Amino acid sequence: MRVTSTLGLALTASTLVQGFPTLPSFTRTNKPRELTADDIIVVKDGAVTVMAKADYLAANTDLMPPANVTAPLTDSTPSGNATAARLAKRCDSYSITTMNPVQTFLNWDIPMSSVIHADTTTAQVAVTQGYSISNSISVSISATLSTVSQVLGVSLGIDYSKSWTSSYETSYTFTVPTGHYGAVVSNPKTTRYSGVVDVGCAGVGGEQSTWQSDIYTDKSYGNLAWVDGTISLCTGTEYPLPNCIGDGTIS
Repeated sequence: MRVTSTLGLALTASTLVQGFPTLPSFTRTNKPRELTADDIIVVKDGAVTVMAKADYLAANTDLMPPANVTAPLTDSTPSGNATAARLAKRCDSYSITTMNPVQTFLNWDIPMSSVIHADTTTAQVAVTQGYSISNSISVSISATLSTVSQVLGVSLGIDYSKSWTSSYETSYTFTVPTGHYGAVVSNPKTTRYSGVVDVGCAGVGGEQSTWQSDIYTDKSYGNLAWVDGTISLCTGTEYPLPNCIGDGTIS
C-alpha cells in the first residue's frame, strides 16, 4: 500500500501506514521551503514544527543520548549459544527477567539523503531516500529471545511486528554551508528497555543473558500515524561525515 499524506510524505508500512511526516505538501507552483543547519523539524504527537535547532536542543537536554548508549538495534536476530535450550530440555528450568531503568532519547543519526559537498558556494540537499525502523529486540543467548519478548509483550504491550518505512516527496531543502559536507538525518525518539534474564535448572544453576529492546512511539492523525522524533541537517568538514548524534559516520 502507498499513501501520500496531506502532510506531503509518501508512506508505506508492513502493518500500518506510518512514518515521519513533513509539513503540508506544496503545489507545483510553490518552491520547497529552504532550511539551514540552524533549523530542525520536530515531529511530536502527530504535529510538525520547524524551530531553531539550538532552542530545541537547549529545551530538550534530557533527550540527548546517554554517554553509554549503544548503536540503535537494526533487527530482531539474536546472538549467543544454545546452552539455555539444552538446559530446558533436560531439567525443570527457570527464568527470571530483571529490567534496568528505562531510557528515552533521540537515537543515532539515520541518513535520509546522500552526503553532498558545498565546494566553493552553498549547496542544497533534500531528503532523497527512505529509511526503515521497527520495534526491535536482541539477546545475548538465542534461547531466551521468546522469554524476553513474551515478558515485554505482556507487561508493556509492545508489538514487535510493527515497522515504519518512509520516503520523502517534497516540502523542504537544506542549505549546506560553503566548504562543508552535509546530509539530512532523522533522529527517532526512542524508548530503550534493557536488562538480564537468568535461565537454568532449579538447584543446579545456569546462565545470565542480557537483552535490549528499542521502541518507537507513533501518534494517530486522521487515518495515519507517525513516529516522534526530529529531522535536521548534519554538517562537517570531513568525509565520511561524522554523525552529529551518536558514533560512526555517514558516507
